[in-house]
Amino acid sequence: HLSALRPGGILITDCDEAPVTMRVDCRHYPVSITAETRALLGSTRSTNICSLGLLVGVTGIVSIEAMKTAITERYRKHAEDVLRENLQALDLGLNLAAATRPVSTHLSDMVSAAE
Repeated sequence: HLSALRPGGILITDCDEAPVTMRVDCRHYPVSITAETRALLGSTRSTNICSLGLLVGVTGIVSIEAMKTAITERYRKHAEDVLRENLQALDLGLNLAAATRPVSTHLSDMVSAAE
């Protein structure tokens, strides 16, 4: 789907799972999503929720509260530990977003950095 990414767009990849991609016209966030999820939760079951937290943290596309509400609604009929795990995965993704800076892939940024 890389060809669908518009210039200036945001690319978030699991750097341990996806091949390295260099585009000169996007903001690329390579993050060890699967490994970080496994390290915190002991499994990769909630990697998708961690990815959503990362997306929300990077883009602000929806509020954090809206995501927590949606996850709570989705998993409210599951065992309490399933809900807790998914909320922890969301928080992990948000924390990863706060700690991660995009790889400078704008051509103008590369030229400025070289000067």
